[in-house]
Amino acid sequence: MATKKFSTFEYASHADEGSPDQGACIVQDVFETPHGQAIVVVSGIKQKGEELSRTAFERVKYYLENEQDEPCEVITRNALIYTSGYLYQLQKKDPALKPGRISCLCVLFKDEKLHYSWVGEVELYLFTGKKMYILAWRDHSKGDASPTGYLGQSATIEPGTEERALSPVAGDKLIMAAGELCKHLHTRETRKILKDTMPLQTQASRILRQTAGKDALPSASSIIMLDFHGISNTERSPGGMGLSLKMELTKHPKEQEMSTKKKKEKKKAVKASKLQPNWKTVLYIAGLLIVIFLLYDLVNYGPKPIPLPSASEVVSDTFLHAGEAAQAEVDAATVLAEVPKVIPGDETYVVRRGDTWGRIYTQFGVCSWFIINHPPNTGRFGSGGTLIAGESLRIPLKYSGKAELNPDHYREFSMDVVGNRCENAGQELKEAFDKKLNL
Repeated sequence: MATKKFSTFEYASHADEGSPDQGACIVQDVFETPHGQAIVVVSGIKQKGEELSRTAFERVKYYLENEQDEPCEVITRNALIYTSGYLYQLQKKDPALKPGRISCLCVLFKDEKLHYSWVGEVELYLFTGKKMYILAWRDHSKGDASPTGYLGQSATIEPGTEERALSPVAGDKLIMAAGELCKHLHTRETRKILKDTMPLQTQASRILRQTAGKDALPSASSIIMLDFHGISNTERSPGGMGLSLKMELTKHPKEQEMSTKKKKEKKKAVKASKLQPNWKTVLYIAGLLIVIFLLYDLVNYGPKPIPLPSASEVVSDTFLHAGEAAQAEVDAATVLAEVPKVIPGDETYVVRRGDTWGRIYTQFGVCSWFIINHPPNTGRFGSGGTLIAGESLRIPLKYSGKAELNPDHYREFSMDVVGNRCENAGQELKEAFDKKLNL
């Protein structure tokens, strides 16, 4: 349990790691970044004594604290993508390390606006004092499947995210949940607790307890609550669009399903009341007459047999189509062979203050060795190949590992080839590639 107070909100959290035999691990906290306050929760399973959930939390925190030039609209999403890639490479080095189902919810509060992204079994709600709105939700009807996947399960993931910032008003409460709690959070009991005047930490503890009654939760669960105060927002809305929250945020999918079901039942009842017994008899007789007519027509005017083609006609037609298909394959192969491979040119990039080789690699997918040893860049670096702000560099995109920048040859410079830290990039790799292209 933890409680912290900031100038614009109060923070409270509570976690239950479930049964000891499950080896669950939950890491959650609030911390300062150059972009504002970050609130992060990670839940997963311990593997071989290592808490990969803690590793994931530290990677998210590292990214948010060091990538100062990224805009708030995308930094939470990029932090999760970076963390997932880090765990995936960690698993490749040690196959015994399997991340399993690691989930993460990352929220950033900057200039009285909320930015957020999520992966896996997490949920995010906004309580306005009367109603509870869903911001991020996982479809539990799909079982263990998650539309956003889990951290570290593949080289690339696509986290759930909302690009428009949310502007809360004083008195609003943000509820973050992970694990088993997500299946039980959207209830009348939860809203009743949120409306009570008890301390925020007490509310978090009671919500976590009431989901499973007196018994402990069968698996790991956690909750984080933010109570906003002292902020200047007078209208609750998605950032800068002037639309009300009620218009933009939907009801919980379970409520939508129940509402749709009730509408169908009501429509069915109205339709049944309008259909009188005499009409049923008329319809029955009409259907019987149609069946009798169809049987009569089939017996007297049924289809006549179609004469089959001779054996010689069948063989001739078969060879004709086979020849056409073979010629089509040859023509297609000839066209593909004649399509030239694209070798992209250089991209000009001016070094900015605070730039790192890692940031340049993230943008262009080109290892620093290729940039430093590119002839047009001679004399444009400091000692040891350090970057100099204001210098104009030529980025050789033909050595890029990004498909959108080097569509025909990006696989030659993927992370599997150049290494996780570009340790395989060098003269040998360059000469092999140039020889392949006859450069």
